[in-house]
Order: sequence, then structure tokens, then C-alpha cells
Amino acid sequence: MASDVPLFAGSKGTVSAFLEAIHKRFQVDIVYEASRLPKEKVEFEPGQYNNAEQALNDLLTPLGYTFKKLSSGSYSVVPAGKVKPGAGKDSMDVDEGAATQIEAGGKPDTSFVVKGKVTDEKTGAPIVGVSVVVKGKAVGTQTDIDGMFSIGLNSSGDVLVLTVVGYEAKEYKPDGQALVDITLNPSAAVLSDVVVVGYGTRSRKSLTTSVSSISAKEVVATPVADAAQALQGRIAGVTITQNSGAPGGTGGTSIRIRGISSLTGTNNPLIVVDGYPLPDQGADNILNSFGTGDIESIDVLKDAAATAIYGVRASNGVIMITTKRGKVGKTSLNVDMYRGIQQAWRLPDMLNAKEYAILNSEARIASGLNILPKLADPAAIEAQYGQGTNWLNEVFRRAAITNFNLTASGGSPNAQYMLSAGYFKQDGILYKTDYERFNLRFNGDVKVGNRIKIGNSLMMSKSIEHGADTYTAFNSILLLALTSPPTVTPRNPDGTYAGGNGSTDGFNEPNPIYQLEVPQNSYIKYRVTGNIFAELELMKGLKFKTLLGGDFNFAENRNFSPATTSTGGRPIVLTGYSTQKGFYPDYLAEITLAYDKTFAGKHKVNALVGYTTQENRYSFVSAGRGGGTFSQLIPVLNNQIFLPTDISQISNAAEDGINSRFISYVGRVNYDFDNRGFFSFSLRRDGSSNFAPQNKFAMFPSVSAGWRLTAEPFMQDVNWLNELKVRGSFGYTGNPNVAAYSYIQAINQSFQYTFGNSSGSGGIVQAAAPSRSYNPDIKWEKNEQLNIGIDAAMLSNKLRFSVDVYQRRSKDLILYVAPPFVSGTYEAVPYNTGTLQNRGIDFTANANVISKKS
Repeated sequence: MASDVPLFAGSKGTVSAFLEAIHKRFQVDIVYEASRLPKEKVEFEPGQYNNAEQALNDLLTPLGYTFKKLSSGSYSVVPAGKVKPGAGKDSMDVDEGAATQIEAGGKPDTSFVVKGKVTDEKTGAPIVGVSVVVKGKAVGTQTDIDGMFSIGLNSSGDVLVLTVVGYEAKEYKPDGQALVDITLNPSAAVLSDVVVVGYGTRSRKSLTTSVSSISAKEVVATPVADAAQALQGRIAGVTITQNSGAPGGTGGTSIRIRGISSLTGTNNPLIVVDGYPLPDQGADNILNSFGTGDIESIDVLKDAAATAIYGVRASNGVIMITTKRGKVGKTSLNVDMYRGIQQAWRLPDMLNAKEYAILNSEARIASGLNILPKLADPAAIEAQYGQGTNWLNEVFRRAAITNFNLTASGGSPNAQYMLSAGYFKQDGILYKTDYERFNLRFNGDVKVGNRIKIGNSLMMSKSIEHGADTYTAFNSILLLALTSPPTVTPRNPDGTYAGGNGSTDGFNEPNPIYQLEVPQNSYIKYRVTGNIFAELELMKGLKFKTLLGGDFNFAENRNFSPATTSTGGRPIVLTGYSTQKGFYPDYLAEITLAYDKTFAGKHKVNALVGYTTQENRYSFVSAGRGGGTFSQLIPVLNNQIFLPTDISQISNAAEDGINSRFISYVGRVNYDFDNRGFFSFSLRRDGSSNFAPQNKFAMFPSVSAGWRLTAEPFMQDVNWLNELKVRGSFGYTGNPNVAAYSYIQAINQSFQYTFGNSSGSGGIVQAAAPSRSYNPDIKWEKNEQLNIGIDAAMLSNKLRFSVDVYQRRSKDLILYVAPPFVSGTYEAVPYNTGTLQNRGIDFTANANVISKKS
């Protein structure tokens, strides 16, 4: 029928042909009976309309017909006289919940009534507002708040078509049953049609920038501790690397979007959770405080035009995390749980005792050293130790991983809520290590009247980590396990710790098991992240929104090393205890004004202006004692417990201050022409406390455009191609890659000077002197990026792909230049010098080869 579908002025066609054109142009479902529509050809131009409802109204009204809106994106064509006064076109009006077939003569015709319930296939929760229509007929209804519906059918062979936003469409044949239960499968493809961008959302069809997304289903598909690990291998251009195998991802998860942009500063992307830009915490894994079961979607903004709205912090890309919120309907309770086992994989083969004795002796002979008497006879070593100790088997173990998440959500049309509680426990594959997290989340939305909406997002978590040294040069457990001789056992026959002896075993390093069992380390972190917002509709299309938020991170690090004897290695001989407590608050305030309006049916304008300010602070105190004998259980360290014998056995420190302050002005304009041409421009002005007054502010503009070729008349006959869009973008972002106040001169107060002799009042005195020169011209690193992309979908959307070609250039890189000694200073000074360029291609393909229908 596609060849009969005219889109240009002056052409004639049948009503059904034009309905087919509207269906294809606006991607909506239209239920009608072609046999009952007028057969004569009419003159109409679907290409001049920007929305389906206006096109349907202008086509059907002159013919004595109208339409009813069954659900979002679903309409039914009916005779004009069959719409009840006051019902309007926004709802399907069916008496007593049962749909009736509307005939040309106006008389309802039903043979029997089918009643049923529609639920979520995964959660079992009822689905509100599902469009239920009879295939090929103008008969339809919607599910109520309990997911219930009632519809009249003519024959047992009728097929029901069920559609609703967020779920895959489904056809169901009752086969004469009066009561039916139908389940719908959540659709990742439908969910991804709306993309979260900075300070708002956009439909994927109108997107002119490079944005990739994953859904909640993909986030929880693998048993991982945090959302960063869930991204691994799922998005082109994004590289995820675990910095260590520590449980809970506590060793840090490195996220790189399209490579690196800086040589001396952070290359971490900006992470935004429910509109809150989280502070960069360096190597710390900021995302392992958040439960993965709470995530609705993750959108990764990759090019400069997508990220420029976040300005100076967006040079490494932006990750937008949206958490789940309540939906209208009865309370649904969802329990998600898994438990698994982990173990080290493909460990290297270790020498047994005899092999070690042979190779050790050969190595000493080659080095001109005497053979160790203990290892001189390999046969005797084998007789005494057998295979010996395999230290990798001693330090590694099979470890459990457990996750439990409970979610309750629901609400009325005016108030919705989502409450979740989660527990995550991961034992490390390294003996005596583990990670445990408790998290709680509450998201709420309330409508006050027709114009005011208020809401909140609140997350609280507590995590406890027991780790081990796997990274220092000489005490790493892994290094010790790889180098410890098999002729040494973890413990002596009497149960005391054993260890290598240099003159006997040729090894004098610590016993790995001793290092895992004796020092006791714990890292406890409490985190509260949340925001509240209020939105006021000043007039139709104009909304004012204010948001206040905070991210409060309290961390405590405890280390206890009791003096414990060992017959070898390097045992701890001086008991020590230290603790550090830190509080790291972050505050955010935002004000935005958004305008959304469509003019003349074709011209849609979306504009936003706003102001935002954010401050990040820190404060910590640490204390430690060494010597004596005491218990870690004693909460206070003082001289009543033990008396230090040397000043070096005492350590105390405290500090607080401001890491950074930002104030920003943002603006953006999006223009859509006829749902086929798109243009976007954004501008952000950022100010930072890290730079000198003349360089505190910088501007970050971006521009992008896109063209949907499949919306053009010349593409209407290409039935196998569902979507084809070309887009291009260019923009600037930044990186405040410099420590606070680095532009001013530094003075070191720990110098000592000698005046006169070396004792008395003329002896050594404390003094101060410049240690670093100043550079008031230091400014932002600036990043410019060009991106050209193509998005396509074909074969009834079963095959989708995106290709992006990009070039990113980082200019004014901040490098630290060592001063000449004649300057009288010794600390390196930051300067803007250097350029870094990245080029690449991102390719993404998704195929839905097998689909299931009921």
C-alpha cells in the first residue's frame, strides 16, 4: 500500500491510504475498518503536519468521522456521532468498562464479553492504561488501575492487540475464554526512545548528538557490585577497567570515554545521578555506594555537543544515571536476589619443593654464591616436604557473592513513590577480604493542583570493607605468594606463624598468611545523596524549576597491627593503632526555566536557561599510637592505656577546607522542524575558585544538527528501512585540572635556619620561605570535539545500528614545569602547554533476531 500513499500537495488518495501515511510518518497505531470508510479519493497532504492528532482531525472531520485516543500512540477511527459529548478525543469512552464495536450504521454489535487482567511479565504487577483493541476492528478499551479490562467480541476467532508505552506490543487470542490473564514484556527498545540529557530529556528520534544507553534489565544482567562494571562491554567508545580484584570494586573502577583528555589531571567522566553531578573522587569508586537494582537507565553522553551543557567538568564525557520512580497503580512488591561463587581463574603453575631446590641451587652457582645447605639435596627436600606449599592456593579461595533487593512502588495519579532496600555482600577471592553494603532509597513525586509538582530522590548507604595490601612494591600479598618458597609452611607444628629465613631458605620476606591474618584493617563509609525539587507551570509550555541537593560522605579508616611473633619473615614487633575520620560534603543549588511550544504544527521549540552553584568541602582528623600492649577494642588512645617511649610513636593530623566552588549559567535551544530536521545550540558559562580572578570564567558553546531522511517524501517507498538519520555536532568542554589556588605562590613553614651557634637562643629556629612560584595566567584545559554520526533501523526495527566518527583535541593542557634552582624554589609550577588529540570510530549494532508472540 506504500506506493498509494501521497505526502505532497495536490495529490489524491483513498482515506485508508492517507491513514497508512499518518501511521508511518508519526509511528502511531490507527485502528479502523477499511470497508466502512468512504471509497472515493480525497485530496490531502500529511507532510504538512507535525503531529498525528491534527492530521487525523483535518482528514476525518470533513468526511463525518473522528478519532478516539486509546492510549499514547494509539487511535481508533469512528463515526463522528459516536463520540459522547464531553468525552473528547483524549480517552476511550466505553460504558461499564466493556468496549463495543462501532459500525457505520451506529449500532453496537457484540456476541460475548471477555474480561481479563494485564500484568508485568517480570514483576507480576498490574499495568495501568494498556490499550486493548480488536485486531482489524474499531473496538477498544483500556485497563484500569488494577490492570483489569472488559471488551466485547464478535467471534471466538478475534485477536486482541495490547499496547502501552514501555512494553512490547502483544497479540492475544482468547479462543472463547471469558476470563483471561495476559502478561506484557518490558521493552528496552521502547524505554530507550527517551534519552536523559543534561537538565532534561529528548526523544531518540530528535537526538542530534552521540548518546548511548542501557536499560535496567541490562544493568542487573550480570552480578556486579556497581553500575560502572555493568557498563563493561556494552557501549562503544567506553572502556571499563577494574583497577584491582578487590571485592565490591573498592580498588577503583576506571571509566574512560573515547580515551583520555588530560595528562596530569583526572580523566574520569562526570557522573550525574537523578540530576545531581557527583564530585570527582579520583581513584575511589564513587558508584559502589549505589545499588544496581535501583537503576532505571544509564545514558552515556559522548560528544562535546551532548556534554557541553555541563561545561568545565565534561571533557571526559558524562554518565547520566536515572533511578526508578513510582508509577500509578496499586503497590507492587518486587524481590530480586542472587547468590554465586567466585574463584581465581588460570593461576600460574608454581614450583614444587624439589623443583625449587634445584633452581635455587643453580641460580646461586650461576651468581657465584654458595649453595644453601638446606637445599643441597633435592631428593631429601622432596622426602621432607613432598610437593611443598603452594602459596597461591593458600591465599586464594572460593568466595561467595550475595545480593538482595526489595522494592515497593505505586501511587495515585497525584502521588507516586518508590522505596527500596538492598544488601550486597562479596567475599574476596583473596583470603580474609570482603565487602558489605547496605543501601536504602526513597523517590517520591507529588502533584499539587494542576500546576505544581514536587519530588525528591534520596539514597543512604553504609559499606564496610576489609581489604589487604595488593599494590605496594614489597608487601603486596600477591607478590609475596608468588615469591615465597614452597619449603616454608604458613605455620609451625605448634601453631605459631612460620616464615622464610634468609640464611636457610634464601627468602626473608613476610609470610603471606601472617600478613593476611595479623594486621586488621577496615574501611567504613556512610553516604547520603539526595535532592528535592519543585516545578511550577507558569503558563502552558513554560515551567520554572528549583532544585536543592547534597552529597554527604563520611569515611573512617581503622588499622590495627598487634605485635605477633613469627619464626621467620619480618614479624610485627611494635603494636600500633591508627584511625582517620573524614567528612566530605557537597552542596548543589539549581534554578531553571524551560519553554516548550509547537508553532503552526511544524515548528517545535524547546528552550532552557538556568543558574547553578556547587561547593565541595573536606575535613578530616587522624591519630595513631605505637608501642605497648593494648586492645583494638579500646576506643580511646591515651597514656592510661600505654605510654609511648618515643615521639615517633605518636601521629596526629587534622585539616579542613574547600576543594572547589562552581557557579554556572546555562542555556540551550532545540528546534525541530516537521519531525525531520533538528537543530540544537547550548552555551554554558562556568566560574571556578581554582583559578586567578582574570581566568575564573570560561564559555563552553556547542552546536548540532540532524536530518531524518525516512521522514522525507522520497523515502516513503523504502519499506524495509524504518529509520535513517544523519547528524553532526561540534562543541567545547573543559577540565579544571589544577589544584585549588595553584595560581598563587606557596610558602613552606617547615624550614629550619641556624643563627649563630647550634644551641641556645642562637641555635636552630623555625622559619618560612617560598617553595613554589606563582602563575596567575593558568586557565582551563579546553577540549574541542567534532562528531559525525548515522543512526539506522530496518526490517521492522529488528536491526539497529549507529556509527560515529569523531575527533577530539585537548588544548592548553596543564603540565607541571620544574623551576630552575636559581629561582630559590623547588616545587613544579602549573602551566598551560601542550595539545592532545584523539580520533576514533564508534560502531554499535543491535539485532532482535527472535521475537516471541502469544
